Amino acid sequence: MATKVISGFPAIGKTYAARNSNFMCVDCDSSQWNWLTDPNGDFLMTDNGLRIPNPAFPQNYIDHIKFQMKHDFLDFVFVSSHDNVRQCLKENFIDFTIVVPALNCKKEYYKRMQQRESPASLIELVMENWNLWLIDRQLEPNCFVLNQGQTLNDILHLWKTQ
Repeated sequence: MATKVISGFPAIGKTYAARNSNFMCVDCDSSQWNWLTDPNGDFLMTDNGLRIPNPAFPQNYIDHIKFQMKHDFLDFVFVSSHDNVRQCLKENFIDFTIVVPALNCKKEYYKRMQQRESPASLIELVMENWNLWLIDRQLEPNCFVLNQGQTLNDILHLWKTQ
């Protein structure tokens, strides 16, 4: 099986699956690519205390994803579901499946994000844009919708034989 790219909504379990799955997976967290960092890997900040966006994003992230896909031993590469990332995946002819929660899972994902100690600003952003983002992503071809209680790890076997 060629390496499968999964574009996953926040809190679907990308990191958990990468660490605990029976498959060979890597979680490519976009935050390592969309902000400028110093040589120690610390985020560069403005005078106002805000992170400085990396002007090379998302292409630098896509290049990293391509590099990961070259590893024959990997079954899955988990990536962000941001609009600009999905668009760049398409422009680079990288096939992917997007995985999102069902619309009725909002409370469950709020709890998941709290349990994993996501920043309050991220939780607020996701909750405020829940319907808009999910409906937008569900219009994508190759979208898989998780039901209540499901995580990414629960469904990876569906793609193992493809």
